[in-house]
Amino acid sequence: MPPQPKVVTRKPIRPFSTLAAAVSISTGGVGLDLATPLAQHFNLRVGGGFFTYNSNFNLDGETITGDIKLRNASASLDWFPFHGGFHISPGLTVYNGNGVTATTLVPAGGEFDLGDQTYYSSATDPIHGSASLYLGKRVAPRFTIGFGNMIPRSGRHFSFPFEIGFEYIGAPQLNLTLAGSACDTSTPPNCSPVATDPTTQANLQQEINQVNSDLKPLSFYPIISQGFSVRF
Repeated sequence: MPPQPKVVTRKPIRPFSTLAAAVSISTGGVGLDLATPLAQHFNLRVGGGFFTYNSNFNLDGETITGDIKLRNASASLDWFPFHGGFHISPGLTVYNGNGVTATTLVPAGGEFDLGDQTYYSSATDPIHGSASLYLGKRVAPRFTIGFGNMIPRSGRHFSFPFEIGFEYIGAPQLNLTLAGSACDTSTPPNCSPVATDPTTQANLQQEINQVNSDLKPLSFYPIISQGFSVRF
């Protein structure tokens, strides 16, 4: 009698019967995820990421010293349709705290633009202020696909999950508040407090609106993540 083919059976998995943890590097920062099974083809996964970076940059003549902060938390349903590591993961970002906060300074006599108008920072009362850029809404839907099961049905204890996708955060919003005195390009120059001059305020709002318009394509925030997972 010829040998019979070996039948491989998959051991059923009970909901919430085990737990896995993963560390990752992603576009959301350094992350930590926890996962537990819901059924043979489904996991529930929750996690978050963080990252901080200090930077200086120039915007239309203004020197900006800023802190880039990534703070986020999410929940996803991992569906494994083909019994392997490939998964489709709809989810929800339950907290999006990603953004930039900054202080601004235009040195005395420095040139800067607001809207279509060029100004100079007053020698006796230089332009300064604060800025914030919020990267979308606090709560946002997300969708990813990837490879690697944090809870391998084979019983292995380690995996290297990778995923790519996006979250729809809505258009980022810039807020910019300035103080000090701005001088026009006339000779002699006319200087006035930027906080109370209606023309300067109108040009400031035009500048903010233009930047926010340029940021609209960033409504979809990319997700790329590589991690290392341990099943307990």
